[in-house]
Amino acid sequence: QRPVVATNINGPSTTCTGSSALYSVIPNPGSTYHWTVTGGQPISNQDLDSLLVQWPNIGSGIITVYETDFAGCNGPVTVLPIRINETPFTPVLDGPSEACIGDTLSYSAGQYTGSTFHWTVNTGNIGYQHPDSADVSVNWYVPGINMISVYAASSNGCCSRSWRCWP
Repeated sequence: QRPVVATNINGPSTTCTGSSALYSVIPNPGSTYHWTVTGGQPISNQDLDSLLVQWPNIGSGIITVYETDFAGCNGPVTVLPIRINETPFTPVLDGPSEACIGDTLSYSAGQYTGSTFHWTVNTGNIGYQHPDSADVSVNWYVPGINMISVYAASSNGCCSRSWRCWP
């Protein structure tokens, strides 16, 4: 008797270069699972009902899995095609590192084709330029240690940092 196998691999079919993603199937007691990955690198045990994969290069990939049940019978192969989009370069923040209370200073993230920029400051106001642009002005109004950060996001949903893009 053939094992009962999940018809779907759960996990993202679109990802970004340099990212890791978790893929899984619905487990059956006593079964082992046999994963293969093309275009990515498995970074967890390949005999379990889930697999962590890192996607290093732009292009396409494929994940396959089949189940072997407790009696040693193999189930059918399930396939998930993967699209791997380019992650934008991490912007290099350029601007002054010291400010006086009330100063309005300019900062730049450089120019990267096809990216928008997402700026955050902990105790200042971003003003004058559009906050998605590569250049902003910040009015610093609180004494102490203040922070500014920026990341690039591409139209394909990839970010220059490892966490989720913010809308």
